[in-house]
Amino acid sequence: EVIEPCGELRPRGVCTQRRNLEQARSRGLEAEAETRVGDAWRLRASYTLTDSKVVESRTDPRFEGLWLRRVPKHQAAAQATYESARGFGGTVQLRYQGARYEDDLNVDVIDASLVADLRLSRRFASGLEVALDVQNLFDSEVEVGKNPDYAELGQPRTLLAGVRYRWQGAARSAP
Repeated sequence: EVIEPCGELRPRGVCTQRRNLEQARSRGLEAEAETRVGDAWRLRASYTLTDSKVVESRTDPRFEGLWLRRVPKHQAAAQATYESARGFGGTVQLRYQGARYEDDLNVDVIDASLVADLRLSRRFASGLEVALDVQNLFDSEVEVGKNPDYAELGQPRTLLAGVRYRWQGAARSAP
């Protein structure tokens, strides 16, 4: 069926029109820590706490005091990186995103998610580096959008391979 202003919709599809709010407030706290364990290991962790709410909405006062859509209260990441003196490297990363609301009325909840990533690399003395990244290592089904009839899923397991070359004498970035 064709519904203006959205155009053609699938059966049971949803047509919404988004408008700007007069005022929203976001407050939060962010923390990050990093340490080295010996010469080869680096551990890093981060956490974000967010309080994001609608302060004023003239178009629909029902939104006032409600949570902003798609903004999670909690987000966190943890990372362990290994770099050997022989040029072998690896990183394991966990990323957490807390539950959040899909809609402006705070009815439909997008579930929390935990995703693991892996990176393996090999540096050569010639300045060449070869790497393999696996994003969403365990092929977790992560909701990124939702309505009462279906959930939109995020990126499945993805493999990326790359080659990097550094010319001798080129500026090096900080590790």
